[in-house]
Amino acid sequence: MLFFLAFAGTSFSQTKEQVDQRLIDNKGDEVYNFLAYRKDYYKFLLWELDNGYEIVNSNSVPNQNVLPISNIIDNDGNQFSISDLNNLETFNFIKYNFIREKEGDIYYDLGNGNLLKFTALKVMWKAFDESGLNNKQ
Repeated sequence: MLFFLAFAGTSFSQTKEQVDQRLIDNKGDEVYNFLAYRKDYYKFLLWELDNGYEIVNSNSVPNQNVLPISNIIDNDGNQFSISDLNNLETFNFIKYNFIREKEGDIYYDLGNGNLLKFTALKVMWKAFDESGLNNKQ
């Protein structure tokens, strides 16, 4: 019995190591249920963190309603800082109160001639399905 508990504990801790910290920050321990029982959703959440936004030149998106970045805060009430974008591999946009829409892209003015663009959620799901990652495994 002791051997089984040790093995089960090791297996569980190995599963935890596979989870992206950004998802734990966003979803807490619930993300482990996604990984175990809704792997497709887990893969989407991870894919979305890396592909749900991009930085674009403000001249490349004429006639768009651009929102101010100054209203953006994280879950703890801390103001968003453009320096948070310095490492795009660890940028966790979900912890902020960015507005996102199902049908349309949303743009935020970074104040340096660039915009932070969030792709419409409907477009994100379609792109995820086409990526080949949504294989429910």
